[in-house]
Amino acid sequence: MASFGMMNEAYFVGKKVLVDWVNNFLEINIEKVEQMANGAIYCNIWDALHPGTIPMSRVDFTVKHDYDFAKNWKLMQNGFQKAGIEKMIPVQRLIKARYQDNLEFMQWMYKYARDTYNGDPDDPSYDAIGRRSKSKGGRDYTGSSKAGAARRARGSRPTSGRSGGSSARTYTGKSKVGGGGGLSNNNRRERAGGDRGANKRGTASKANDQELQQLRDENKRLAATRDDVQSKCDGMQERHDEIEKIAKDLEGERDFYFNKVVAIENVLKDQADQGSPLLEDIYKILYQTEEDLKAASLGPQDGQMGGQMDQQQDVGM
Repeated sequence: MASFGMMNEAYFVGKKVLVDWVNNFLEINIEKVEQMANGAIYCNIWDALHPGTIPMSRVDFTVKHDYDFAKNWKLMQNGFQKAGIEKMIPVQRLIKARYQDNLEFMQWMYKYARDTYNGDPDDPSYDAIGRRSKSKGGRDYTGSSKAGAARRARGSRPTSGRSGGSSARTYTGKSKVGGGGGLSNNNRRERAGGDRGANKRGTASKANDQELQQLRDENKRLAATRDDVQSKCDGMQERHDEIEKIAKDLEGERDFYFNKVVAIENVLKDQADQGSPLLEDIYKILYQTEEDLKAASLGPQDGQMGGQMDQQQDVGM
């Protein structure tokens, strides 16, 4: 569950989806992936996934420098060990707050949280603010770098199913015009602004879904290409193995007959009468070259014609 390859769809989740998920899950308002480098935010998430593995009183949300970030990451490493997770955390790369390193770890955490959280990861029951308040600087931590950007309606999550279906925006003002009830101008503007915001969120969500689908399609295409290349490589490997086997068989057969020729030659050399016609004929066969074989295949007449041509060429010269 904690181990999955780089081709997993989790590594194709966009940064906006990740940032929105963290903000909703922890009721904060981070703006960039790089903010996750402090380690404290991950401690808050891990506390929700594996209660009791992170001592929240030792987490520090006030850290500003990479050498201070490492203290929070040490708590995360201990939390991984207590939960039995063998994944290595690349702390030295993460604390540098580089985008790509933190994006990949954030994608892993997103996938892991959705697989393991005991509840709805999009509408969690985890008391993120209460648990964070036990940490140094956690009570006032909002994640936003903008002054005065504290969370609206502190303690409530947007679109929470546990709120009994109540809307985050309420309308209380009424004005009577011509004896009839109706919304005030302020409320009308508020409702119009809410509708525009909902439309923007819907458009953004649709764009994210389209982007995710495109990435999934591209992933499938790359996987198919990879499988095709792998199939061709397997076929070439089989052919290579077959040719190599044939070559070894031919080499063995060559050595077998060569050893026989050497043995025959040694027997002949041990004979007393080396000038006998039989031995001379056998030696002739043993030491015959390819040129000798070609000359013999031409026949006597071809040999004579060849000799005459050689003589004519000598005379001409």
